[in-house]
Amino acid sequence: MKNAREVIASRLSCRAFDGQPLSAEDEAQVRDLLEKVNDPPFGSPVGLALVPADDAMIADISERAPYGVVHNPAQFIVGYVQKGRHSMEDFGFVLEQAVLHVEASFVSTCWLGGTFNRGGFAKALGLDRDVLIPAVVPIGYPARRRTVSDGSIRFAVGARKRKRWSELFFEVEFWDDDDKPQSSPFPLTPASAADFEAMLEAVRLAPSTSNQQPWRVYRYSADSGPDLLHLFVARTTGFDKAIKDVDMQRIDAGVAMAHFSAVADELGFGGAWTERKPSWMPRGVEYVSTWVEN
Repeated sequence: MKNAREVIASRLSCRAFDGQPLSAEDEAQVRDLLEKVNDPPFGSPVGLALVPADDAMIADISERAPYGVVHNPAQFIVGYVQKGRHSMEDFGFVLEQAVLHVEASFVSTCWLGGTFNRGGFAKALGLDRDVLIPAVVPIGYPARRRTVSDGSIRFAVGARKRKRWSELFFEVEFWDDDDKPQSSPFPLTPASAADFEAMLEAVRLAPSTSNQQPWRVYRYSADSGPDLLHLFVARTTGFDKAIKDVDMQRIDAGVAMAHFSAVADELGFGGAWTERKPSWMPRGVEYVSTWVEN
């Protein structure tokens, strides 16, 4: 089984599967993982379920979801959550945790959000109408050859491209007991990130809607006291209104939080995501959460 850093570094979204059902052993392992994975930072009631992939579901997703053409998955991991203040971040965090664990078991996955028919999945699970299904994850064994459409989609969204550190991570220095920074934010480098380098690199490599990578991390440092890592979202116009009650870029932030936490746990760094909104805010971003070391 691969560790979190290996999965994050090597993972490719898979939309072309070989059509074979999961082995009894693999399906049991996936079900066991889904039962164990659920520790959202803000406590939203996120649920995960495994649903067989029938032809109607596959056809509907392939027709409606942007960049969502899917071929022959074995099953779907369906995530669902009650609408709430931080439900999108919690949803992204929990579902991406599941994805990382499943990929570590050598079963392939792909996030699918957007305008697919949620009604079929809700009916299959007997969910109430007020429960949200922001995204689903087809899973299975990858086809030996990637389809033309799969390759075209990956090219269209720039799936392997990632923003540079200088575009995502920044540092702000403060005087002690002063809410105003000493100077303008400046880019955080892998070298200056020190103990946080591996966690931030995992954030940089995280998947996101249309590969927009909306997260921004600012390290607030002072002469005394612990450094704080504040996570923000830099909005892509229109993404928060594309689907009623579903905010894909807040989900993306939850995915980034999951990557950070997975690597922190693996390396033995104690800490947790919490709410500690800073009094000084960078321009053009929305506050999401703060990583606080134990």
